[in-house]
Amino acid sequence: MDHLEGGRSILPRTSYASHPFGYHLWVSLGAGGNAAQVSGALAGAGMTAIPADSFSPSYTSAPALRVSLGGTIEASGLRRGLTMLSIFLSSTGSRPRVI
Repeated sequence: MDHLEGGRSILPRTSYASHPFGYHLWVSLGAGGNAAQVSGALAGAGMTAIPADSFSPSYTSAPALRVSLGGTIEASGLRRGLTMLSIFLSSTGSRPRVI
């Protein structure tokens, strides 16, 4: 599984923003999301996900993540992490907005 294809096939298309050839997905976690907590859980699956406020020059009100699809993660770890993220997004009860 290609990493880019994997991200696009597991997560709902409306749950992230990305460049067509980029290696990062920008994912809003919705109002109930905790970016640091979700980032830590994904790290346990071998994925790199950084809270989006690390990249913002000003305070970001909506919790969001920059999820890396590149690096040395194997396809199985990528699937596991993206499935975890997909389950989290569906369990929050709020539709994530694209940031």
